[in-house]
Amino acid sequence: MSDTSAAGSPAPGSPAVSVLVVDDEPNIRDLLAQTLRLFGFETVTAGCGYEALGVAESAAPSLVILDVMLPDLDGFEVARRLRAAGQDVPVLFLTAKDTVEDRIAGLTAGGDDYVTKPFSLEEVVLRIRAILRRTQASGSAAGPELRDAVLRYADLELDEDAHEVRRGGRIVELSPTEFKLLRYLMENPGRVVSKAQILDRVWSYDFGASTRRCVRPGCRRRRHWRPPETRGPQPRGEGPGRTEIQVRTLVPLCHDAGMSHPLESLVIRHTYRIPAPEGPAGQGAVAARQFDSALMSAGFKLSAPLLERLSGLDEGAVLEVAGRTLAAVREIVGDHVQHNAYFVDFPANVPDTLDFWMRCIREALADEEAREGTLKQLSTGAVNLLTLPSYGRYQHTYEEMLTHHDELIAAAGDRMTVLHPGADVEAELAALYLALASSTTPLGESGLEDLVLLAAHCADGPQPEEIPVRENRAVINHARVKSGKPPLPGTLTDLLRLACSLADGDVSLVEPTRFKNLSRPLRRALLAALDAVVAASPAQLADVAVHREAWKRLGERLHPHEYPQWPGAARVFAVARGQERVRSFASRTEELLGAGDLTGAVELLKSAPGVLLRSVDRLLRTAATDEERALVLGAVEAAAPQVAGRVLLSVRRHLLNRGDRLEQGGAQRVFLNRLGRAWVTADTRPALPAAARERLLALLDREIAGRLPETGPVLVDPDVLDVALPLSGKGVAAGIGVLPRGSVSPVEGELLRFFTYWKQRRETTDYDLSATILDEEYQQVTWLSYTQLTEVEGKHSGDVTEAPQGASEFIELRLGAVRGTFVVPQVLLYSGESFLDVEESFFGFMLRESEQQGRPFEPRTVRMKSDLRGPGRVALPLVFRRDADGRWWAHWLHLYLKGSPAANRVEETRVTVESLLRGIVEREQLTVRWLLGLTGAEVTVWDGGSVPEGPVTYVGMQRPEGLHPESRILTPENLRDVIPA
Repeated sequence: MSDTSAAGSPAPGSPAVSVLVVDDEPNIRDLLAQTLRLFGFETVTAGCGYEALGVAESAAPSLVILDVMLPDLDGFEVARRLRAAGQDVPVLFLTAKDTVEDRIAGLTAGGDDYVTKPFSLEEVVLRIRAILRRTQASGSAAGPELRDAVLRYADLELDEDAHEVRRGGRIVELSPTEFKLLRYLMENPGRVVSKAQILDRVWSYDFGASTRRCVRPGCRRRRHWRPPETRGPQPRGEGPGRTEIQVRTLVPLCHDAGMSHPLESLVIRHTYRIPAPEGPAGQGAVAARQFDSALMSAGFKLSAPLLERLSGLDEGAVLEVAGRTLAAVREIVGDHVQHNAYFVDFPANVPDTLDFWMRCIREALADEEAREGTLKQLSTGAVNLLTLPSYGRYQHTYEEMLTHHDELIAAAGDRMTVLHPGADVEAELAALYLALASSTTPLGESGLEDLVLLAAHCADGPQPEEIPVRENRAVINHARVKSGKPPLPGTLTDLLRLACSLADGDVSLVEPTRFKNLSRPLRRALLAALDAVVAASPAQLADVAVHREAWKRLGERLHPHEYPQWPGAARVFAVARGQERVRSFASRTEELLGAGDLTGAVELLKSAPGVLLRSVDRLLRTAATDEERALVLGAVEAAAPQVAGRVLLSVRRHLLNRGDRLEQGGAQRVFLNRLGRAWVTADTRPALPAAARERLLALLDREIAGRLPETGPVLVDPDVLDVALPLSGKGVAAGIGVLPRGSVSPVEGELLRFFTYWKQRRETTDYDLSATILDEEYQQVTWLSYTQLTEVEGKHSGDVTEAPQGASEFIELRLGAVRGTFVVPQVLLYSGESFLDVEESFFGFMLRESEQQGRPFEPRTVRMKSDLRGPGRVALPLVFRRDADGRWWAHWLHLYLKGSPAANRVEETRVTVESLLRGIVEREQLTVRWLLGLTGAEVTVWDGGSVPEGPVTYVGMQRPEGLHPESRILTPENLRDVIPA
């Protein structure tokens, strides 16, 4: 089978460029052919090796894209036969075989380049052009865009023959590497290029290498380019930092070369909007529909307005937007990596555990190298499975696994996330920056990392009026002082956070920061700010003791004794070293309470309203009389207007769990820290007096309701009603479909498949995916792991014990067959790198109907994917619970346990998991349902179809199409906006 067609027109008088596409998968073959035609190439296709040889002889293509795994001859053999027949046509291998040996074999067989699956269409086109440029002489069939040795963009010219770069007619001096980087960017105007592509085309690194390990040393050594007339000796320590050098060098270069904005993906990830696509007008309807179709394969789609806007652009512009967007959404859902399964047919034909082990032993005995060692182990009566050559290591390629699976059968329940049109990219970035910077709740790790990038980019633009969260203030102050502006006024602790940020440390002050030497201007800026804070409020010196060690280490770097003009700053470090004694606020409070002086303690706490609110439970229990309780409540009522909304809501949630259950016995206290660690203990505190508790609830509800904005009519998705209010982003992992800790969401489907993926960085790493099944009393019924594959009709994809190129494990359950109330997925670190040290790791779950076929990982069926970036050896992302009606629900945990370093198995964590679940699942939360009830607004439950004609406040899992443009949209991505300031 073959077809020949052309699109686009080469320059008059120049022969057309034809490409032969050889692949046995029709979808890949057709997609490549259509894409190449849109870029102006003629295409012919073939589905097997012998057909490819015949088409190559008759059509004489300019280049061959050749799959390696063909049904008759493999691609290497096809290339050899082409060369033997005297055909010197360039060959680009396209395959899932990505080892160094495979690359060597391909290049030895006559290949000119090598691209691995899954691949980027843009990368394939760029490599075709690069190959033709290298192999064709000037004026050849490569076409006009490939013949010219001078690359041009705006007023920038790069002459490859003369090895010169000119901008506005003036020569720009570049090193050889800078010249290669600029040339690569100018060859690809308007396109996003990945780290791997840059490393391969500029530094010639192998794609299989860790990009993080390769890029960072290079970035540290890269010098900062400046125009020749401004070059000269730079004062030590006063130049841009190493990370800043990388940003300042690459970002302007990207703009000059016509690339998309380097932060565009942040907008897509946070808002599910595509910044206003730009480009020449044209007939892009076909390309836009193809873009929409490609998005659907990843579980996304274009909204009608966005599809219409793209249809009015040139096809090339649409394809550029498509390439960038597809890369962003695939990473959001976890489809940017190869999810291979150990058992090639999973979930079919998964063997029983004992049968599988015996097969591994038989294969080891048949292996010459492993036989002797295996026999020796068998003679002792115990075999270490990890020593068997076929255990825990893929025995097939990703491409071979795909051949065992049919295409996904679409179902009505498949996830489809709609992408909407956005404003100009700079406007979108500015709005996103202001939203994150002014968040009333702490951001998660990934959100704070994004804020770092946005703060640097938006340092000269509009700034938030208020920055309620101190970690956010530290990040923004970092950007300010780097640009020569003074830090925003705040507390001494704010300035300590700023110092941590300047040292690339932990601005939350949980982990110790290793401070580094700062430039003189930065030292002076910090010391001046410290002096100003102490001069304005000497009482803040009492806060120094809380982080005494951090202040002492910082003082060693700032040299405050050299600056007598700032005595207040010197006092800070004197307190830290113990040379000046200042009693802390907490110690003074404890002294008064210890002496029985409740009135004095309340009077002292009035000066710290937030601390007063957080101490109200203890104060009410300490009060011995109704008069003392009235004194406490009166102080709380007076202080409440001065307290942050997040604190009010935290106290309100605390009171939800301090009700009648205490008097009934069995109540538990749950402690959760910001790292995701949790522990549970019996609640031995006496119950709060009923009258005092009711009065406290009333005044809190009144204060919270008074701060909520007017909503107008509210349209709410019922699935979001039991989502917990995000009082801290640290209880939410980055990903798609992820809800705050304590949230409950429905699980609808017959088959539940959850998965984990990890990629090790430096050492062999083995993560184990398992699940505990508990009954309604939180007692273990059974567990499901690679040592117990078929219990409760579940299937495990197989244990993978190392992940140099990434590894996935899956568990599938037929929910109707589960004999238990709770299914608790767990990701356990058996050996190697932690969740914080690996190159990448995430967890997710998929829902399917029983008749749905497809690959082990199908992005359209993914309901949730979250990063695993916490401490400990065991991750508990969520738990699935069956209610009395047989319906299943997901309870969100985002927890990490220490685990057992000696025997890290699911059985070993049973007691801890049972205790945690009882405490957390039964804990009451402040939810969207509760907040809507507090507003008293007119609430309509959305039927999933029709939308009102006028503006509404919509609250749901994702934004529907057709809402009035003036509607306010609240989804999990921006639900923090409901938390009052």
